[in-house]
Amino acid sequence: MGVRLKPAGNLAFKRGGRGVVPVLPPPPANIPKAPAGLGDYGAEAWTDFWQTDVSGAVNMKRDGEHLREWARLVDARHELWGVWEEVRSYRDKAALWRQIKDMSAEITRAEQVFGMTPLYKMRLTGALDQAEAAEQSIKTRRDRRPVEA
Repeated sequence: MGVRLKPAGNLAFKRGGRGVVPVLPPPPANIPKAPAGLGDYGAEAWTDFWQTDVSGAVNMKRDGEHLREWARLVDARHELWGVWEEVRSYRDKAALWRQIKDMSAEITRAEQVFGMTPLYKMRLTGALDQAEAAEQSIKTRRDRRPVEA
């Protein structure tokens, strides 16, 4: 029995340069409306996100609710820090700390999913760079092949 090969349609880069290097779409020209009820801090985080390279990859129909939840969490955590600084009771500080810690974990997960952290941005752009390098390598090898008459 011979070796089974993947169908050509399953290959990322096909011979002849027909493969497409993935690229991030540009950020949208118009920033989607921020969730209702956000404070200044959350609204600023929302606006800042839409200025990043990865924001173009967000599909608001599919991912919008998760992104809005992230903005609400960022805003709520910021408000809780203010309350935490004013509270004097150790018990109240501990309860607030747990809430802040839980919110921070959720925020971190969302930031990883949406590519907001430097590491995840680097991974995303690195993957795109690798895809581009692979396509260039294929084209170079194809161009070096001897032409048969």
